[in-house]
Amino acid sequence: MSKLHLATFLVVLAVATSASAIEAILLRDAWATSGAPGTNYGSSTTLQVSTGTTRRTLLAFDLNLPPGTTADDVEVATLKLFITASPTPGPVEVAPITQGWAENTVNYNFTAFGTSYGTASLTAGANQYVGIDVTALVKDWIDGTANAANGLALLPTGGVNLDFASKEATGTSHDPVLEIVLK
Repeated sequence: MSKLHLATFLVVLAVATSASAIEAILLRDAWATSGAPGTNYGSSTTLQVSTGTTRRTLLAFDLNLPPGTTADDVEVATLKLFITASPTPGPVEVAPITQGWAENTVNYNFTAFGTSYGTASLTAGANQYVGIDVTALVKDWIDGTANAANGLALLPTGGVNLDFASKEATGTSHDPVLEIVLK
């Protein structure tokens, strides 16, 4: 390898390895349904999002970021979910949760959701991972515009029925993951 090629290779390698990915720590996950509004599903092995009998999922993470990290440091943030059942793939809205909640008590009567950060069309079948871009929400959590401790909600927006693995699904180890890539 010539000196020029070696130098080019080392520069490309240095650029390619400058970003770092951090996995946020999942603290709480639960789902709730209009079919049983007073029931808590915080210990369920699945998380559900569905229209019809409305079902929504709540997730909260410890961002686990290095001290001094700013919103500008975030290149991309992706929520990764493992689909366990996919009777009707479709659109899911991502909204910040605006109040604190407890995994073992939250139910459908809890409606503290902020303005949507967008809709993701989830079209994968069962036993596959899907990724949802949540970069804007994570940046707002970091700069304090939204409260990260409260987490996010996955809300059905039309014709969708999906189940995801929860952290209680210990047989599969496919917990929801929030991956944050820093510049």
